[in-house]
Amino acid sequence: MALSRNRIIGNLASAIDSASQNSFLSKASQDGEYKSLAYSDLSGAPTVLDSAGISAVIDSSYTQLRITPATGPTKSVDSAVVTSLIDSNFVTNRAPAASNTGFTTYNYTATGGQTTFQDSDLSGNILSYTAGGTMVWMNGVMLKETADWTGTDGSSIVLDSAANAGAKITIAKWNVLAGGAAATWYGDRAVTFNASGNTTTMTNIIEYYDITTPGNATDFGDQIGTGGFNGARDTVSNGSRIVAPINYTGTTGLEYVTSSTPGNAADFGDMYNWDIGGPFCASNGTYGYLTMWNGDVGDHNFIQVITIATAGNATDTGYVLTQIQQRASGWGNSTRAVFGGGYDVTGTGNIDTIQYIGMPVSADASDFGNLTVATTYAGACGDDTYALWGGGLTSTTTDTIDYVTIATTSNASDFGDLTVARTAPAAASNGTIGTWNSGWNGSARSNVIDYVTIATPGNATDHGDMTAGGHFCQAGSGSPS
Repeated sequence: MALSRNRIIGNLASAIDSASQNSFLSKASQDGEYKSLAYSDLSGAPTVLDSAGISAVIDSSYTQLRITPATGPTKSVDSAVVTSLIDSNFVTNRAPAASNTGFTTYNYTATGGQTTFQDSDLSGNILSYTAGGTMVWMNGVMLKETADWTGTDGSSIVLDSAANAGAKITIAKWNVLAGGAAATWYGDRAVTFNASGNTTTMTNIIEYYDITTPGNATDFGDQIGTGGFNGARDTVSNGSRIVAPINYTGTTGLEYVTSSTPGNAADFGDMYNWDIGGPFCASNGTYGYLTMWNGDVGDHNFIQVITIATAGNATDTGYVLTQIQQRASGWGNSTRAVFGGGYDVTGTGNIDTIQYIGMPVSADASDFGNLTVATTYAGACGDDTYALWGGGLTSTTTDTIDYVTIATTSNASDFGDLTVARTAPAAASNGTIGTWNSGWNGSARSNVIDYVTIATPGNATDHGDMTAGGHFCQAGSGSPS
């Protein structure tokens, strides 16, 4: 398969040195295309770019062809002028800077014949992206999508033709959804409902903190009612409105806040039904899906739906989870929601089940895989690519964080550990950083807030503290402005 012009230039940037002196950068005809030769057509196998190599092949004749018409006046440009401008620094600087605002970059050095780039890069960052939001460079030259590379699975980039050994591959992503819309189901402000509550002393307190900057939580406002033990595990968000299922005496209500405006919660509507353990939830930014087991109407989990931007009661979708799953936690991207862990009240006990649904939902849930250990009351967060579950209860409180790639059904992998083992932490994410706050540490309510960088597996770091210890809280996130 013929290499594209971009790939040829990329090979040239990596290959030219004093050992390459073939005359291959001349016109094929008086008015035609320049000759295009692949790296394999050059004599030798040079790998170092230096000015001596450039001056050997880019001289006044080469430059003359590019700055004057074939029939125009002759004007000599010495190769020294070219090499004073085009050297290894010139090529290197054509690669995107790692600090580009709004971008995440991944850098790889190719082995001979390598076509697929995935998993950890040179800095240990695991490649993840949303299709349609990615750019690829080879030796500082941007490659063309489809012609030079493809990327559709969210975790690997495949070159159309093999890279040379030592080629520098840079992959940059920005956060977009399929179709090019900005991510909308999370933001930089984490909001926690039932803050400082536990199994005996529930509260109506709402607190918030900045996900991007380590620090303590601050009072946001109050819920309409006091949360209960049978409360929810999650919230749903569209990036500006956060909706929380709140269970208190005589009410199976939905309450909401505007993430940018601290204040008391307002009534959203009611759940379709409610039972022990409360609903666990996921959102794609438009719809919120809430599901839980209800033994009064059959041993399965109803999937309920709300439109987040429009207050109203939840409605039954007509679809269910195919395995009983109570006390689980969910996360989703624009097209898929995953629900992990929980408890099977029919006798199995704690489970490691992960189920998934498409969004918008159009069928019953399907099996996704399994967590690394059977866990109930974990807290879930993530980004467009990964879903993470942290903490929970096995035979004891746990500090384990598991993760999956949302687009690919498989068993979960170990991500790292929380700073404190605890059950029922409240999780929230801004799409880059995932946080867990509160939870029961085995002897007392915890006030600890932990955080991780979602694309980089590793142990959590302390973020700050809630105003007091809490248990059975639920969190979400949205924009602070």
